[in-house]
Amino acid sequence: MPIDSNLAALAAELRPGSLSFLILCLSVYGLFASCLAYALFGIDAARRLRHEDRVRDEVLLVVSALGGWPGAKVAQLRLGHKRHAQPFGTLLNLIVAAEVAVLLAHAVPLGVVRTQSAAAALTAAEAERRPGPAG
Repeated sequence: MPIDSNLAALAAELRPGSLSFLILCLSVYGLFASCLAYALFGIDAARRLRHEDRVRDEVLLVVSALGGWPGAKVAQLRLGHKRHAQPFGTLLNLIVAAEVAVLLAHAVPLGVVRTQSAAAALTAAEAERRPGPAG
């Protein structure tokens, strides 16, 4: 298939209003929010070491709640910043749990997440392959 037709097919798939376009936009937004959260955690960690004014916990939590929680969690692990701070850590974990629950709640009806367990799927597949009783 020529490159031009591949690009045309991709452009048709990513038209505004399509599910693919929505997923692309949300992914780009999530990446931006995560990078922003990571940067803010890094700025806060550096300011802490220099005894300067810090980034407020509320700002870090709001950015995390607006989609930056993956970057916040990575920053917590990589920078070792805000790992033991309470109640900040608990609030951040609650934000992560709530957002994962919302993502799963929206992904299941869209068919992104299969509701059938892997074990049940394997059992059903094996039952289909078995020959019937000889008669």
